[in-house]
Amino acid sequence: MEYVQPVLGIANCLGTPACKYLQYLRKLNDYVRNFKRMRDELNCKMEDIELQLKAELLRPLGKIPKKGVENWLKAVKEMIKEAQVVENKVTGDISVVLATRSWLMKRLEK
Repeated sequence: MEYVQPVLGIANCLGTPACKYLQYLRKLNDYVRNFKRMRDELNCKMEDIELQLKAELLRPLGKIPKKGVENWLKAVKEMIKEAQVVENKVTGDISVVLATRSWLMKRLEK
């Protein structure tokens, strides 16, 4: 009976992280699918803006792109590169250990 209290204390401490970890493992496919969808949407928006910029520059009295637009495009391109690295880690290595998969899923969720 004297061992029950410490065991319950340890179980309570480990319970929440373990449940969260198992949730990540269970929902891996959902996280990857949502991640790809969001990446594709961002990529489409970037391509649309780049096409608009090119069309504007071809006009005789075309507008000059604002610095904020150029900075946004640069940031988006960097995000897409980072997303590709994460996606390669998730989909490329079938023998990923559970701890690494959990870390990758947390990255996908962010």
